[in-house]
Amino acid sequence: MFRHVFASRSLRGASLALLMIALGTGGAEACRRAPEVQLMSPEKQLAFARSVAVARVISAHPIGDDIFEYRFIVLKRLAGPDTQSFTVQGLAPDSRFASDQGEHADHDGPRFWARGGGRVMNDPSCTLRPWFTLGESYLVILDQPYTRRSFEHIATVDGQFDAKDKWLNYVEARLSPGPR
Repeated sequence: MFRHVFASRSLRGASLALLMIALGTGGAEACRRAPEVQLMSPEKQLAFARSVAVARVISAHPIGDDIFEYRFIVLKRLAGPDTQSFTVQGLAPDSRFASDQGEHADHDGPRFWARGGGRVMNDPSCTLRPWFTLGESYLVILDQPYTRRSFEHIATVDGQFDAKDKWLNYVEARLSPGPR
């Protein structure tokens, strides 16, 4: 009797595994729950922020399978060392994962300000992999751990980054010296 129960459980388990593989829903392909640190509040993230800038993407070079190295030129330093440029690794801008997410998070909308809000989502391995558009501007918080708000697109208005962006104004106010 035990052999029959064990055999039928093993057969069911093997059948389920084959079905999952056939449907492409293997366990290694999904990030079921983002790490808590990636979902921290804006207040907590900015309390630890030491290197923050508004910067424009000036180049993008492939360095691996669907991975690019983006070079930025700093337009406005909000915190940290007075460097003129920096690089960030991320997804190719035309990758399927990046194109599924869109470019802009609504900095005025409630979803952005809610827990876990932001432009960048987790890839299937639960890693945040940003992507960028050549010539566009971003508010970049270079301090790790990265959150979904670490690489926010800032719209371009009349050839300049939008100084009235709600996220940018919030970050500037939180990082400025003096009472908050």
